[in-house]
Amino acid sequence: MGNDDTENSFFAIRRELRARSPESRRSFSAGVRLIAQGFPVEHVHFVFRGTIKFSYVERSGREFISNLRSGPCMVGAEAALLDCPSLVTATTLNDCEVGQYAASDFRKALDGSANLSFHISRSVARESLTQTSTLIDTVSGSARYRLLAFQSVRGQKSDGKYSGRDSRPTVYLKKNEIAKLLTITPEHLSRLIRALKREGLLDCRGQRLALNATPLARERSND
Repeated sequence: MGNDDTENSFFAIRRELRARSPESRRSFSAGVRLIAQGFPVEHVHFVFRGTIKFSYVERSGREFISNLRSGPCMVGAEAALLDCPSLVTATTLNDCEVGQYAASDFRKALDGSANLSFHISRSVARESLTQTSTLIDTVSGSARYRLLAFQSVRGQKSDGKYSGRDSRPTVYLKKNEIAKLLTITPEHLSRLIRALKREGLLDCRGQRLALNATPLARERSND
């Protein structure tokens, strides 16, 4: 499913919710925790602009980064629907514009609208497919391919302005965060970085990386 389908569902859900309950629109800077692992989801977050990092901390204290999602997207809907604690922590990766709805209002709204239920079902199913695709790439694709796949995540441009749908996307992450997300060692990441810099596909700025758009179909065929 393309970006148009994702955005249509996103805004259809928001229209239905706004007709039934008030929306709190907020701006968040980088590093703000929207949802905490192991705690109930109090609000469903509608991310209009920005990128969200999802992470999980195991008992030993080791952190795993499971996913990145950029607006427009919903955060916390699955746990809110089931009225259960979140399995992950959701943190803003850059400046974000977010609409918030109380989880209780979110659940109640489903009872009165077949159209809302339809779009939420599609959104949750789409996210499930995306997670499955990410898992497949993790276990079968090369680390090089997974690193370059960041180009598909829309985020902040280097000038700090929002990267629109037709812009070349750039996502900034700390190097240790990228290693966690790719499930590789920092040493292997360093080797990949050197190779991609030689090819002009990556820009290194201090401890952060900017990944430029590249033909991923070609990379996949070379794995």
